[in-house]
Amino acid sequence: MGNGISAAPLDSLSSDDVAERLMALIKNEKLHEEFLTTVANCVQVHNIDGSVVSILDTSSAEFTPLLLEFFGVDTLDEDETNLLSRLIDEAQRFELTFVPPENVVSNPNEEEHLPSNFFGRVDKFKGPRPPISKKDLERVAVTEKLGLHHIKPEDLTALTLRRLVKKATILARFPIGFISIINHDRQFEIAHVFHIPRPFQEMYFKISRIESIDISSGETFLCSRERGHSMCNYTIAGERTFVVEDYKQDSRFPMYKDMGAYIGIPIRSGGYVIGSLCLGDMKMPHPNFPLAALRELESIGMVIEDTIETWELTKDTERLVFERNERIENGSPGSILDEGETGKTIVCMEIENSQKLWEADGKTMNFSIFIYDEVVRNCIRDCYGKKISENKGAYTISFPDPINAISFALLVQMKLYVEVWSEELLALPDAAVDVSGAHSGLRVKIGLHASKSSKTESIANNIMAMCHGGQILATENVWRLAALELDSLGNPQIINLGEHVVGTGRTLSDGVIAKEIFQFLPKSLAFDYHISREMLHGVHQDIKNPKTDSDTVGDGMRGRRFDPPIITHKQISPSFFDAPYKEGMAVFARVMCMEGGIGGMPVQKYTSILEKVLIEHGGYRCELHQDKNVAEWLIAYDSVKSALKFGLAMVDALEIDVDTAKFGEMIRVAICFGGFHGMGPNSISGKAEYYGPVVDRTKFVIGADIQSKSSTVILGVFRLHLNVPKDLGKKVVTATVGTVDEMTLFSCERKQLPWRKRLREQYFKKSVSSKKKSKSSSCIQI
Repeated sequence: MGNGISAAPLDSLSSDDVAERLMALIKNEKLHEEFLTTVANCVQVHNIDGSVVSILDTSSAEFTPLLLEFFGVDTLDEDETNLLSRLIDEAQRFELTFVPPENVVSNPNEEEHLPSNFFGRVDKFKGPRPPISKKDLERVAVTEKLGLHHIKPEDLTALTLRRLVKKATILARFPIGFISIINHDRQFEIAHVFHIPRPFQEMYFKISRIESIDISSGETFLCSRERGHSMCNYTIAGERTFVVEDYKQDSRFPMYKDMGAYIGIPIRSGGYVIGSLCLGDMKMPHPNFPLAALRELESIGMVIEDTIETWELTKDTERLVFERNERIENGSPGSILDEGETGKTIVCMEIENSQKLWEADGKTMNFSIFIYDEVVRNCIRDCYGKKISENKGAYTISFPDPINAISFALLVQMKLYVEVWSEELLALPDAAVDVSGAHSGLRVKIGLHASKSSKTESIANNIMAMCHGGQILATENVWRLAALELDSLGNPQIINLGEHVVGTGRTLSDGVIAKEIFQFLPKSLAFDYHISREMLHGVHQDIKNPKTDSDTVGDGMRGRRFDPPIITHKQISPSFFDAPYKEGMAVFARVMCMEGGIGGMPVQKYTSILEKVLIEHGGYRCELHQDKNVAEWLIAYDSVKSALKFGLAMVDALEIDVDTAKFGEMIRVAICFGGFHGMGPNSISGKAEYYGPVVDRTKFVIGADIQSKSSTVILGVFRLHLNVPKDLGKKVVTATVGTVDEMTLFSCERKQLPWRKRLREQYFKKSVSSKKKSKSSSCIQI
């Protein structure tokens, strides 16, 4: 069979032998996905009210081959089938009670964002410390960026969340329910629902800090407590449902020995588990909790994720409208600050290796810093800034507008470059003219951030700490408005450096947030990647040793480059420098989705699903084109196999909501491979921009009239390549479906036996039905 498990007849195996096989399945992700999940949805399961629900007759022709293939037998009698059903049930229950070790940090350095007393209360009870996910740092950053724990009780989304939590508590018959959102040091409990007397509620809140109260009902809407002893740490680290049916029987949790039971359903956003749908019983255990009910709870969890996603989209739209209105009301970027007023955009800057320069030649630095200060102060005046602090070349400056702030940063870098520095200063290694000719004299790091938060200055300072000398880094908050007025800024070079973890205080344990970072450089100082990576006579000229025979810095080959591009704690999403570029070859997947084509789905929802798939399967998203009815994305990969995995995963994520026969008309993924003519950062977004015939061919494949209307993932093979690449994987089936523009088109699908395909379709129909039922119920006052 090739699955690493022997195929002995079932009647010769003991229960332990069969259980061992099932445990082997759990450890093997592919078999777990293809066998365990499917079979578990085909055998008899117990509903929450105790009735038996038969999703599929276990003696039917569709079910039997699945068992025969796995066990290598000809027939299964009723007792054997019942034994298998019970063991599968036990295997799934076992999986819900532990966190996979590979998910948990093993290096204490990966816990530096946690407060020093994080495990204090757990250690007091001499219990095991809760697991911390390997992704916890970036997970916390994404959670803080989302900001769900700041939601107001009067928000309509808050009302919807409370209704969903109430539905979950009724379904599971648990007296306590809430949505937990966990950051680096606290657990925020949103939308509390209690089915217990008020005196017991007051006891519950004695160990919590009440953050907000629903005025309409007088009930606590949001409270918080220390994260260190939260059970939801297990749900987050495991990234799956976690269940404790009886605390008294579980020695892992001595501090909860007087409590009953716990269920945690993971809640995801941006590809990370930000918290959980938490259900608890302070008194009664819940042994043998029905697996069918857990699936229903997971469906409610999916609806909660959709609700949070909609809230986030609404919040982003409101922010953009607010920023536009503020821009209109404030007038031109040249508005002068009133006396004592603090601007919204903060710039932090300092001289790179300042201490070393002072120690090397204090007299020269004393003279040079006088020139430097004069340049900076003149630029502050010209750009309408307000100095907050100054200390030996380090400045913190406030500006009324991001445009002013970026104008200042670009002007400072340009003026410091053209300044005539003394020979003594240029003789120092940290101020010498470098080989590219793009650095000369004092090299300044500049970080920018814009917001109304009290942490704006700390974030700007931490952005500066991520810089190299001569570099300007700004957060997405600054870039959003700067991108609207690039002409007034002299069309600087913008490079998207991806999303990163940024500290909000002096150390990571003071808090972190996820921010997309952009590099800005004056055009005359920038390295021209379009020229350096241009294809000349079939050869890409990626120059590693810049020219030295030209006096013009901006000739494209001599501009500023930084290695690494950014000094970061943790990178969350790909940057321009992660875009595929291997000897001028790349694979491109163009995704086309019809607006409203799948269940009335808007483009924002497509985008959200696509981003989730990208997090799991990698890939670099280059561009997005959207008109009234169609949205298209271009994704770059370094191999055809990786692009196919993405395409098939995208199909899997969407096809449960639409009839398969019409699916090819609603979404199509076109994949083409070959050499491109050039690439460089887009002038506005800063993302990698490819050009050449191979990119254009993806458009032809998207619009091709193919033989099978249900075909979704289409591979276009140019005539010079002759055959389909051999590295597509053993589980991909290809079939010729047409030709276009000298390309042969192949449909690509997962290899599935007919009976397995029918089982999968039946499983998806059940999942969709359950999800739609949860959505419709969430709109009704319970």
